[in-house]
Amino acid sequence: MSNDKTSKNYIQLEGHNDAVNCIAFSPDGKLLASGSDDKTIIVWKVENRRKIWHLEGSKKHGINSVAFSSDGRLLASGGFSGLWLWDVNSGRKLRFIDQGAKAIAFSPTGKILAMAHANEIIFRDINSGVEPKYLDEKMRIPPGSEEFSEELHQQVDAPKLKGHTSDIRSIAFSPNKLLLVSGSLDKTIRIWDAVTYKEISCITGHTDWVNSVVLSPDGKFIVSGSNDCTMRVWELESCKEIRRFEEFNLVDTVAFSHDGSRIASSCYNTIGVWELASGQEILRLEGHNKTVPSVTFSSDGKFIASGSEDSTVRLWRISSDAEPEKESSKRCFIATAVYGSNETVEVQILRHFRGKILMHSQIGKAFILIYNKISPSLAVMISRSNTLSSMVRRIFLDPVVRFIYRKYYNEQNKLERRSYGNN
Repeated sequence: MSNDKTSKNYIQLEGHNDAVNCIAFSPDGKLLASGSDDKTIIVWKVENRRKIWHLEGSKKHGINSVAFSSDGRLLASGGFSGLWLWDVNSGRKLRFIDQGAKAIAFSPTGKILAMAHANEIIFRDINSGVEPKYLDEKMRIPPGSEEFSEELHQQVDAPKLKGHTSDIRSIAFSPNKLLLVSGSLDKTIRIWDAVTYKEISCITGHTDWVNSVVLSPDGKFIVSGSNDCTMRVWELESCKEIRRFEEFNLVDTVAFSHDGSRIASSCYNTIGVWELASGQEILRLEGHNKTVPSVTFSSDGKFIASGSEDSTVRLWRISSDAEPEKESSKRCFIATAVYGSNETVEVQILRHFRGKILMHSQIGKAFILIYNKISPSLAVMISRSNTLSSMVRRIFLDPVVRFIYRKYYNEQNKLERRSYGNN
């Protein structure tokens, strides 16, 4: 990948003849589904970029949302005419649910679908198509247990989630808790308990429509995109805004990378890629000639997929197996949070050490793998506290940088020369 922050390195997938409103990777990253105003859904094989299914939904309205079940065996597609459930292996239509939906999401078990309809969220059992008694049988609380309540026991159907005062544009389940998050044209984000069906919190702060919400893979953070031209990161537990990203126009959609280190946003006809820890934009993807309503990361982190009103789907290569040093060099999360930029000499020395030394040993590779999993959330916490940042720098990072500099640095390196021995 070029050092230039603007990239046009993409593969274009053609097959739709109207605006592409939504896209989704399968959990294993091998398939990509796209839904369009041409009233069809295409399932693409990512490896060879070929269509394996071209499915027809409504004859009246376009497709607004697509989602794979957690096991990858089912695909749901929704629009104003209703919701369709498809078998991914055969392309066969399994069920039609006569309920319009702007946004859809599978429950973590894959047994229930949440659907945003106007300013409400409703639920449907994928086997029966009717409202479920519970979002999952594991939620059933038997009489006699400490948690049993007559109110829950007598609840026959899962109620609609009501609280938003205008249309809901986006919904997402938490990956590790029975929570649901929604974003609405009423400028709010709401967090719902999927067991009691009650609203937990209402997050305010955006000054215009909230178009998109997504949760981090560890379930600790919410990212929202809005017509107020910002992306905002919220801590799920406290509902506090911890970071803000400014775009040049309204933000249509947001996505989290599967390692939690990066965020993608679509702004008009471009896609921004941002580093969560530092808050810096690291890449701008350009190539579409109309608005981009949907973006998503592949599970292996190699691609970002985008769907546009220009009728195309594009696969953007953002990393390469042939360039492991460049990919790993994007991930000095804690150092970037402490030193304030990924361009400082200290961060470059740490990257150089990682690429030239750690990547060439099994122990080093194992360390990098563990670090990449735990460091993004730590980096966010460090970036919020000047005291903690100063302490980590003084006690840990500065001594490590000095040691690496003295032991491994030499005249042939192209990094800026600097003496750390007297610091």
